[in-house]
Amino acid sequence: MGLLDELKSAAAQQEQQRMADRQRLAAIEARYQTQLKPIMQRIYRYFSDLQQQMVAAHLEITTDYLLPGLGKLTGLSQSLFKINVDSSENLRELTLQFSAGYGDSRLFTLHSATAAEEARSFFDKYRIRYVDWALRDEKNPDQIIGAKIEAHILLPMVFQFNADVENGLIRLSLLNFNHLGVRRLSYTPEKINDNWLDELGYFLLRKRATLHSREISEESREVLRESVRREQEQREREVQEAIAREEANRANSKPNSFFSKLLK
Repeated sequence: MGLLDELKSAAAQQEQQRMADRQRLAAIEARYQTQLKPIMQRIYRYFSDLQQQMVAAHLEITTDYLLPGLGKLTGLSQSLFKINVDSSENLRELTLQFSAGYGDSRLFTLHSATAAEEARSFFDKYRIRYVDWALRDEKNPDQIIGAKIEAHILLPMVFQFNADVENGLIRLSLLNFNHLGVRRLSYTPEKINDNWLDELGYFLLRKRATLHSREISEESREVLRESVRREQEQREREVQEAIAREEANRANSKPNSFFSKLLK
């Protein structure tokens, strides 16, 4: 094959790859338009209506929350709901932002230097305004035994929905809702119906303690995958051991096996 033929062949392969990529992207876009986009729009309409009804009903939502250094705080008000979308035409990400906290500053007395440091780190991470004063041992003023901290607790919370066009899934990420950190869930489009949305609404309004209890979080899925992988490895080891035993038995049944044993 000459140089020109090699170049033509390389160009043809590149064109085939570009065509395959275009076809793959077209299939992904078609799946988004027919399966995921209607679901994302449905979620948006639901939460827009829910937000309007919450305002009209003057709904008050309160919750308890365990915070670092502060322990369990009760009666935090859940408010300041705001919906953001990345696009009104091709909605792929929807974020419901809100907060839980108190309407004013509260004074906390922490009788532990460790608890005080945990609280400060928490406030700094979430940009919560606070001022603090060291608590010192009366008999040994140089020893700090805790702190008094005045803070305006306002903890950000998020429900974020993403259209995973590659895998054909709706991803839901919950930030700081029942505990600090992120919880991730995945749903196929057909799972998201009126009952699913109502369950999510009740969960958001703190009227239900669990969300879609039959669904498995990404963290739980990973644990299950690891368990399955270990079981598979164990079965493979058992099969290999059985094969090795069988081969050993066949070797021992050969005519010279008796003499081999005697010579050991």
